[in-house]
Amino acid sequence: MEQKRFVVMTIFSALLFMAITVTATLTPYAQVGHANQFASPEMYNALLVISLMYFIPLLIYGLHVKSMKYVLAFVVGIYTVGAFGILLASSGFVRSLLNLLPRAQIPLESTPAAAVLNGLCVITVIYNGVWYWAAFRRR
Repeated sequence: MEQKRFVVMTIFSALLFMAITVTATLTPYAQVGHANQFASPEMYNALLVISLMYFIPLLIYGLHVKSMKYVLAFVVGIYTVGAFGILLASSGFVRSLLNLLPRAQIPLESTPAAAVLNGLCVITVIYNGVWYWAAFRRR
């Protein structure tokens, strides 16, 4: 039963970061640099990479290779740091500092997609903290 819960929690973690990726393509930040645009091949490529990063180790874990839990912990950690980084980068203070750089004009206006993105990042960081607790707690 514990393995099923671990698998479901990991799949939900992957879906959260995929939602962050899709939502980020809808924000004004996607217009800066070489970011993914909504429904572009790059966006689908990013979703494929996220899927593979989560589901290959999860599949091996499902074959009772328990050490894959640590590989998944690394993957979840990488994407948690990414979600936290997006949250920091979208804060007004950081955007103001980034606009001081030459050729880095990041829009300062807040859009509904940016608010949803920030909400998803907060949820992902909290959820992945719970994921770590559930994955590595001692009984």
